[in-house]
Amino acid sequence: MDSFQDFFPEIASKETLLIKIMQEEDIPDGDYLFFENYCTNPACQCEEVVFSVMAFKTDKEGRPISAEGKIASFHYSWSKPVSKNNPDFCSDSTRTIIGEGVLRLLRKILKENEIYKRRCEEHYHKIRKKVQSLSSLSAKQFMTRISQGRNDTCACGSGKKYKKCCLLRESKILSRDE
Repeated sequence: MDSFQDFFPEIASKETLLIKIMQEEDIPDGDYLFFENYCTNPACQCEEVVFSVMAFKTDKEGRPISAEGKIASFHYSWSKPVSKNNPDFCSDSTRTIIGEGVLRLLRKILKENEIYKRRCEEHYHKIRKKVQSLSSLSAKQFMTRISQGRNDTCACGSGKKYKKCCLLRESKILSRDE
């Protein structure tokens, strides 16, 4: 699983779910970010998102400024109805009272907010398209591209910043394919 943030930082900065919790049973008051992670195996068609939920401190405008800690990770398949098992804790995530409360809240959001559910599916398809466009790269080049920051020197060796080189070219390829 790879973070949507790594592939599309500009979109993720606007569309990552941020919830301010106040007086919710079993969940301490505060701000919680739901980071989306998707499978990038080109052969896999799992249609799942893994939410990594972090508690954050925010500034006066509500922007996250520092992480306070990971709450839990949950897997969710949008091709199945929301139920007591969908979403659910990932197998490597510790079940806590706070995690149970956040999971209850996530199920409620997914049941009531069709727009957010569709957005997760759209993010999945964006990543799938990106992975397919990069599938001609070697595994090493691919991992370098997804871990590379926009302002880092491009891994292709041109000496340019990634955002002015291969990211720009990949963006044009993706927009032409859409």
